[in-house]
Amino acid sequence: MNDAGNRFSSDSLSERELEILRLIEQGCTNREIAQKLVLSLETIKWYTKQIYAKLGVTSRARAVHKARQLGMLPIER
Repeated sequence: MNDAGNRFSSDSLSERELEILRLIEQGCTNREIAQKLVLSLETIKWYTKQIYAKLGVTSRARAVHKARQLGMLPIER
């Protein structure tokens, strides 16, 4: 395994991606996110795929966990 994960920066995610990631963390569905941000469901699905790819994960739970590890989201206590 390479150390690319260690060099990840929150700069790698756009403001919109971070906004969507925070809504994912809150437990919002893609449909709820689309409604809150006034975007199409397909657009949210596209952004979610981008977030997963950039974080190197395959699920919402892993995306949130990885973002917390990287300091992009607050760690739950």
